[in-house]
Amino acid sequence: MSKSIKKEWLTIKKSREGFLLVEILLSTSLFVLFLTAFAGVFYYGLQASVLAGKRSQATMVAEEGQEAVRSMKNSNFSSLIPGTHGLTYSGDAWSFLGSSDTDNGFTRQVTVTDVDSNRKDVTVTVTWPQTETRTGSISFSGRVTNWKTVLNLGEGLMVNAVVTNHGLSKTVSDFAPYKVGTTTVQLGTSTKFSAGTYTVTGGLDSNYTLTFSNDCNSAGQVTLTSSSSKLCTLNYEEKLAYVKLDGVVINHGGDKVIEDFAPFMVGGATVIMGATTSVPSGTHFITEASSTEYMLSFSGQCFTDGRVVVGSGESKTCTLTNEEVITEGGGGGSPSLSGLMIYGDGTNIPKYRTYNVTTDAFSAETNTFVATVGPTWIIKTAPNAHYALAGYYDSTGSLTVMCFDGTTWTQEFVAQSGGVGNRHRNDIIFEKTSGDALVVYSKGGTSGDSTRWGKMGYRTKPGNVGCGASNWSSESTLTPLRTTSDIMYVKMVNDRRVGSDLIALTWVDTNDDISAKIWNGSSWVNEPSAVSDTNVERISSSHDIENMDLAYESLSGDLMLVWSNGTGNNGTNGVRYRTCTGGIASCTWGAVTTPPTFLDDATTLDITPNLETDEIVFASIGNAGGDLQLGYWNGSSWTNTANADTSSGVPYTGSKLVTTGWLTNGSTTRSIVVYADLNSPNINWYTGNGGVFTRQTDFAPTPSIGITRGYMDIHMDPIDKSQLMFLTSDNAKDLFAKRLTMTSSSTFVWTNSDGGALEIELPQVISSPFSFSFWQQ
Repeated sequence: MSKSIKKEWLTIKKSREGFLLVEILLSTSLFVLFLTAFAGVFYYGLQASVLAGKRSQATMVAEEGQEAVRSMKNSNFSSLIPGTHGLTYSGDAWSFLGSSDTDNGFTRQVTVTDVDSNRKDVTVTVTWPQTETRTGSISFSGRVTNWKTVLNLGEGLMVNAVVTNHGLSKTVSDFAPYKVGTTTVQLGTSTKFSAGTYTVTGGLDSNYTLTFSNDCNSAGQVTLTSSSSKLCTLNYEEKLAYVKLDGVVINHGGDKVIEDFAPFMVGGATVIMGATTSVPSGTHFITEASSTEYMLSFSGQCFTDGRVVVGSGESKTCTLTNEEVITEGGGGGSPSLSGLMIYGDGTNIPKYRTYNVTTDAFSAETNTFVATVGPTWIIKTAPNAHYALAGYYDSTGSLTVMCFDGTTWTQEFVAQSGGVGNRHRNDIIFEKTSGDALVVYSKGGTSGDSTRWGKMGYRTKPGNVGCGASNWSSESTLTPLRTTSDIMYVKMVNDRRVGSDLIALTWVDTNDDISAKIWNGSSWVNEPSAVSDTNVERISSSHDIENMDLAYESLSGDLMLVWSNGTGNNGTNGVRYRTCTGGIASCTWGAVTTPPTFLDDATTLDITPNLETDEIVFASIGNAGGDLQLGYWNGSSWTNTANADTSSGVPYTGSKLVTTGWLTNGSTTRSIVVYADLNSPNINWYTGNGGVFTRQTDFAPTPSIGITRGYMDIHMDPIDKSQLMFLTSDNAKDLFAKRLTMTSSSTFVWTNSDGGALEIELPQVISSPFSFSFWQQ
């Protein structure tokens, strides 16, 4: 019995020892967490105390400056020489020395201005390094008088004023007139009054708080007796502004919390998340510690680029959302980064949004970096790495190329291009297999300029490196054999076959000549022996509309080049094409051919290859009659449908009113044509099954799109081929995006992916004022 009891006690004792160890570990962990939190609060509180201490020291330095000037005035009024001075104290006397003086890190300047022979205005300004990125400043102003020249003052009262700014820049003169009772007085001047009680007043400003000091009471009242001499000071201090930051973290497998992104800054001031902090009035940028693993966005009462604008006495709250970046999978396999859109909004900061395929929604508008105003855009994603290249052509004639690594935008290079930003004078592409990047752009120039006129520049970047200006080659010059004028439109496509790095390029110049070349992976070759056409259609002058396109057949690698000839008219076929067959860089160019059965001009046109076959879909609208034409290439010949709609929107300079694509789900494949119908706020579209096209019921988007469209585009998802994204601008400078999906039984569904206009201030509505691309991986 006793042995059994001892054994049981021993078991309990050992179990208790185990519990004690767990309790010790738990207590230690809680203590470390508490100590870390306490250290953070203590650090930020200490920093706030330091900043307040510096302002207090600066005030004392400024007040000392005021007293020094008064001492100099009492000793020798003429020593107050107009100008900006520093102060020095020597031989028991103050004097001016240099343009400023420094005291323990505080820089002081005294500015003296003549009022008349016996009065001077004096401003003492003190600046100091508040933080590493922010300079503190305080300024006191007043007026001094040569009192020795004034006799028999009797009952005298001098009024002074001091202004303390916290973002604004007002001076004492902004609060004039100053009055004693109903009598207007000059600052710094002793004025004689009869004995009695007077109220001193000055101008008021809702952004400033007024208090009184010296011989005035808190209401500004002062009592004068026989032979008294008194001073009343009006103190104007700008009301502080306040900012509060709230934080949200969205993890997709990660474990970060908002504190992991500290320190948080409002301008140059470090603030505590969740605390209301005083800041100078004005505009401040909110920042945090950067993380390549998370994407930062802003909401609440701040702008999407992180700006917050607070007025005197205002209080605003901003929310910082850090969402973990999903990089694996790409395309349709990466929900938070399924697609990427870029555009301008008339400012010098290009904007972008990401697309989430799971929620069928775009992210909030986000800034890239300060650049220039970009009216014309193109964006492409790499086939073998998770980054994107974007380029925009601005109104100054410059091409800016940017890179996005999934988190951060960087500027790669800026190239001289010439012209104006209402033509598509550049393009970006990736070789299918190597992933090498290629940027081609018109060189612009003026007639007779042999270094630029009728030429293109190009630069390349290896596919095994990502963003970085140093990764690009220097500019090379491409001199076409059949082009002699300024090149207005540039377009490239890549061969989609595995193992091929072929790229085809076509262009049109101001003489309305069209030609083409092939990139073999290292150089440009195989321009046709004769210019393909010398009369490409125009609207009015130069080549002012995008009416040429090209595509590789996805299986054979044969190239199709299509354009609109200027002889086309309502009732006259204006479509022309030629092929380059063989699937190699030295492919064989066929003759220029007019496809059969078309009846009209093709002022705006578009072609797209099926991603899995040699099929190509074609659509065009002519400006002579607004007639829609549809075409189907089966790999060897065209089947065409004229007058599919005889009341379409009429193309105008720089517009693109028709766009094409494909959807595939299982064994079901359909071509898609979206076009602008005349005076329609809806999405008007056809589907094609081989060469048979069927008009579909209009999709009524929410909200409605303007009846005059500017530029339309379709992008197919390379991962999920059953969906595509349609984008359009309208004449209100709005930008919209709508998704179309297809089931295996050919049921189609449109959705409002934009949730409303994605942008309402596009710099222009024509010539690709936006660009979108699905991620390829």
